[in-house]
Amino acid sequence: MRGEGAVLRNPAGEAFMKGYHPRADLAPRDIVARAIDAEMKRSGARHVWLDLTHFLPGKPKSIFPI
Repeated sequence: MRGEGAVLRNPAGEAFMKGYHPRADLAPRDIVARAIDAEMKRSGARHVWLDLTHFLPGKPKSIFPI
């Protein structure tokens, strides 16, 4: 979903990947995994969010059917 424009956000709602890699949410998976781990440790959160709110209704299902 990141490749389709989804944005990783911390619990404060901040898009954080720009601080970890120039390609932001399109960074390689290993860098994304390390960035998620670092954000969770920094904030004490147990998760981060994958934000799809800017997608048109139904777009995620049309790209990734269940």
